[in-house]
Amino acid sequence: MNYFFSKIHFKIIFLFVLVFVGYIIFMPAYGFHSDAIVFGKWAQFALKEGHGKIYRYNIDYMPLYTYPLSWYARLQGSDFQIIKNLKQLLSFTLIFDMIAGYLLFLLINQHIQNTLKSFLWSLLYVLNLMIIYNTIFWGQIDGMVACVLFASFLFSFYGHLFWGCLFFLLAINLKLQAAIFLPIIAVLNFKTVTEDFNLLKFAKIIVALALVQLLILVPFIRTHDLPLLKHVIKNSFGKYPFLSYSAFNFWFLVKDVNAYTASVLRDSELFWGVTLNRWGFILFCISSFFALFHFLKSLFMFVFQKVALHFSLEKTLISTALVPLLFFFFNTQMHERYAHPSFIFLVSYAILYKKFTPYILASLAYFFSLESVTQFCNLGIYDSILFKNKFIACLYLITIIYLFAELFEIPAFFKKKFAPQKV
Repeated sequence: MNYFFSKIHFKIIFLFVLVFVGYIIFMPAYGFHSDAIVFGKWAQFALKEGHGKIYRYNIDYMPLYTYPLSWYARLQGSDFQIIKNLKQLLSFTLIFDMIAGYLLFLLINQHIQNTLKSFLWSLLYVLNLMIIYNTIFWGQIDGMVACVLFASFLFSFYGHLFWGCLFFLLAINLKLQAAIFLPIIAVLNFKTVTEDFNLLKFAKIIVALALVQLLILVPFIRTHDLPLLKHVIKNSFGKYPFLSYSAFNFWFLVKDVNAYTASVLRDSELFWGVTLNRWGFILFCISSFFALFHFLKSLFMFVFQKVALHFSLEKTLISTALVPLLFFFFNTQMHERYAHPSFIFLVSYAILYKKFTPYILASLAYFFSLESVTQFCNLGIYDSILFKNKFIACLYLITIIYLFAELFEIPAFFKKKFAPQKV
């Protein structure tokens, strides 16, 4: 399986470079104005005070993204140039969107063994403006997180323990929300460990990962600002204690709220003696249990029946798509962008198993959600049903139900049950 990762398709990489250049040409000067300026101010502070002191400016991102901020600041050299050329900083994430597309190409080509067709299929991700919108119009880094998580998934699924764990560590250092993938990455790598366990090799991997983490933190250790980073991590839980920030999810279906009232309604409100925040977390945990049930079943059979661990790629892709969707759909304090990591797994599932419905529905929901906030496209139909909160929430709900139905093979069950009997 090393062939899967070691063979480099230079012509395909060149084609992705062309797609990247095409996006850069038509990409606006900066994304969502308020967020882009915040990134610019962070970069200005890094240029003035140094990378290691960046957390003194109340930056609320994890440490890994502070590196491109500082590199960009040094490249520009002045406060004026930093703001003037924000497009260059925002396009950095676009590189990761292209890398994700290339990884998707590798996965597809592994199955259909046709380079051209695999590339064309991979364009369903990199040319899907409903997904890339988050990068080129908003200017956020969710595409970067999705790419690194997808790399972690692929390496873990195909038995590359170190690389799977390394990319997951990098994802955590980009955005703390990546931690919701821990059960999946852990169980995939557990399978690898059980198949070829070597204590010395395992210890070396742990030490290597610890060193990588230390290297990421070195600038903040030198300035004695590590407590500020710890404060950022601690405050990421409950920093915005409100029902939703334009994340049109479960709460818009069960509460009489709109985008504004949901952003000011505290999630500490009680229902049956339990806060809405706690209810959201409970629903996420319960639904995730079922999304990961096939893993638990395989682990149970491995422990008690000595059956070798085997994970279906189809069901694993469904689970990896479901977990971030469920996290976004049920929890309070969600932003509209928190569903983003699910799309690279949705498109993988769609292409490999010809099940495009969830990818299409979720893409539409995501676009309507983001566009309702930025109104970048100036469509003039924001009062239509397409941009209604409940309609978008229903699209997400239908997507989730569809994925669960496929995960538990419900359509196949009914097809078999009601199939005409041979006489």
